[in-house]
Amino acid sequence: PEVTLLTETATGFVASFMLPILGILLMITVIGIPLGILLLFGWLLIVVSSGLFTAYWLGRVIWRSQHNALFRVLLGSIILLILFMVPYIGFLVMLVTFWIGAGMVLLELKDRYQKPKYSLK
Repeated sequence: PEVTLLTETATGFVASFMLPILGILLMITVIGIPLGILLLFGWLLIVVSSGLFTAYWLGRVIWRSQHNALFRVLLGSIILLILFMVPYIGFLVMLVTFWIGAGMVLLELKDRYQKPKYSLK
């Protein structure tokens, strides 16, 4: 199925609230402390890398003829950095950049996960 930008943004938006809350709730229980720490650490990795994925997407949209991923990320990063510096709008661009990148990562993880096939004989 085709994933749209709106789906990625909505996924990132919902996850930006739900995953930290779920991690904290897990750490309230004694048994869930390691899983809560692992979930929050994974969420931190997604937060840190979300801008990179959004920059790649933006570079791919703008410079379709370029097949080098580094140049796509560079172009997207430059555009995002310029937009980040615009007063008042920069903060909103940062939020949307975070939500898009986080949604990309989470939807890709969901698509790559394969349920184990069990058979009872």
